[in-house]
Amino acid sequence: MSSVRPSDPTRAGRPGLRRRTAAVALPVLLAAAAGLTACGSSSSSSTSTTSSGSAASGSAASLLPAAVKKSGELRAATDGTYPPNEYRDSAGGPLQGFDIDLANAIAQKLGVKITFDDAKFDSLITGIAGGRYDLALSSMTDNKEREQKVDFVDYFTAGTSILVKKGNPQHIATLEDLCGQDVALEAGTVQVKIAQGAKCAARNPIKVAQLPDDATARQQVLTGRAVADMNDFPVAEYTARTSGGGNDFEVVGQQYDSAPYGVAVAKDIKGLTAAVQAALKEVIADGTYDQLMTKYGIEAGALKTATVNGATS
Repeated sequence: MSSVRPSDPTRAGRPGLRRRTAAVALPVLLAAAAGLTACGSSSSSSTSTTSSGSAASGSAASLLPAAVKKSGELRAATDGTYPPNEYRDSAGGPLQGFDIDLANAIAQKLGVKITFDDAKFDSLITGIAGGRYDLALSSMTDNKEREQKVDFVDYFTAGTSILVKKGNPQHIATLEDLCGQDVALEAGTVQVKIAQGAKCAARNPIKVAQLPDDATARQQVLTGRAVADMNDFPVAEYTARTSGGGNDFEVVGQQYDSAPYGVAVAKDIKGLTAAVQAALKEVIADGTYDQLMTKYGIEAGALKTATVNGATS
């Protein structure tokens, strides 16, 4: 997954999917995800707590591990710089977006509260593996390498797009057009591997600068220090439409490497993956999932069911 805040009402300008996303039309409104609650902070990250509502009694809730039932809470993480999936508004308000809404819906099915830590994308899996978080929703691509460390409950499909300065001054049309060029990407994202895997001559690879968040990467493009950023498709489209009133960036070329987003779940909390999968299936079955797809204009990336560890590469 990569990052940006609305119209560079980002923190300074996120990230994915750290990520990526499918061919999705994005008529997303900046205020689309109001109604979430948030508070708190920790070191370089900020904690947002969202309540799930009344206790659930469905089949998903019955699968929840005893320790989680007892605490009544799931500790989650996201990198809140990746609109429209997870972000804060220009005033730094509560976390909002598709992933946050979906997390709340899953928590409601499980009858627990979910608390979000707003952290750097490349710290999310290590945070889960280290016991700091139970899970993460952050436009994170499910791949075989990541599956070695966490389980994934897949909930969306997405591909990577190239984001350049408005007017495309370097005439970028393909990934290979970036060979020998400076590209700014959020560290830890799938986009880094895509850029490093481009079919460039041995002595002319893409020059990848890995930055702490996508907002910083985008700023490099705006100032001319990099010719492109790369994001999940919905995020790239959203950024092009909103940043600078639509005058900062444009999306060029095709999408690359479509793959599923997954809820990253701690492997050592026995039963939690099955509970999250069952809850997501209930969210899909009762129509909430489709409502969220419509709300954020990302219907083209919808999945029919929730699978576990569905990566193909």
